[in-house]
Amino acid sequence: MRVGNNFNDFVEKVSEAIRIALNTPLGQEFVKQMRKDMLDKNPNMTIKEWERIKSEFMTFIFAMFIKENPKARDELGIHVWNELRKE
Repeated sequence: MRVGNNFNDFVEKVSEAIRIALNTPLGQEFVKQMRKDMLDKNPNMTIKEWERIKSEFMTFIFAMFIKENPKARDELGIHVWNELRKE
């Protein structure tokens, strides 16, 4: 079973799954603690900086999903290859 029909579909579905997970009570508690930790390090953190940190965290989770799931890694590789071959 494939996650997505193409590269964009794959990325969107995995990203949406991450967003859903982070919006659970446990995920929200984690994000809340992460924000607190970031504010402890930088009490003057701006909204723009927090948005960047959250985006980088989402990218990290995406990368870990790919790294820890060989089938997902293989599927992503196929989608990337197909994108590279497009004219």
